[in-house]
Amino acid sequence: MEKVAIAGKNDGSLYDDISENFGRCSAFCIAEIESGRIVSASGVRNSSADFPGSAGTMAAGQVLNMGVSAVVAGRFGPGSTLVLHRSGVRQYEIRDMAIRDGLDLLLEGQVECLDCSEILENMILQNSFRKGNRMNWTNLKRGEEHYICPDCGCMMPKKITGGEEDMVCPNCGNKMN
Repeated sequence: MEKVAIAGKNDGSLYDDISENFGRCSAFCIAEIESGRIVSASGVRNSSADFPGSAGTMAAGQVLNMGVSAVVAGRFGPGSTLVLHRSGVRQYEIRDMAIRDGLDLLLEGQVECLDCSEILENMILQNSFRKGNRMNWTNLKRGEEHYICPDCGCMMPKKITGGEEDMVCPNCGNKMN
């Protein structure tokens, strides 16, 4: 049996619409698939939807803990793409339809898996801008201090993490500055 997480705009039911943004979706529909058919589906609240930074990374961790092998959303940010790709989870972008309709397209083989290599290559290019103080990927609030991973560019607000001395990056596990 395979589990698929689909980002939902509201409650994550099969009748909910697919959310445009994976990390900031309200809920996930966790669908169990067997022999090309939906066996069960349940909505699970996205615990990181309102988190001020790295919501995609945390949402990816949440669905990984549920044992999914594929995820569907309107789009994926760099943090979630990196975490999901490194974990071997397939990513599919489907927009402007109900979760049930998107799942049907996926099960019929009408949606191609994302080629994450191009997305990750763009991340590396964008990272160089980040190190030059052009932080254009995150929802930063002025005046907040942040940890920044020197390897992957992930950012975590210090006030959320409590200002820990040895903060570890949720993406790559390296020490953050």
